[in-house]
Amino acid sequence: MFEIRNNFIKITKGDSASIKVNLTNDDGSDYVMQQGEKLRMTVRKAIDKEVLVSVESTSNILDLTPTETKKLIKGSCFYDIQLETLAGDVFTVAGITDNMNANMFVLGEITE
Repeated sequence: MFEIRNNFIKITKGDSASIKVNLTNDDGSDYVMQQGEKLRMTVRKAIDKEVLVSVESTSNILDLTPTETKKLIKGSCFYDIQLETLAGDVFTVAGITDNMNANMFVLGEITE
């Protein structure tokens, strides 16, 4: 299972997922990533805990493999997605909105 609703991700541990990130400029127009720019998704069990999964892409699609999602811990987690520009700027474009509420839930895997 993989689902995103209102910036909240629900995924089954060990499953694949492909996340398309819609990037926009301040004026609402589409932002087109330049060669050398990166999107990075980071997942942690809690804000101040170790990184469980970190994936990078040079396009606006982040792919999570079963190997990566097996590293996730069942239950509530926190994620964010950041854009690193050629100018060296970093922008959080999706994910955490506060430090108190998890924005991801990992379901247990029945078939292992």
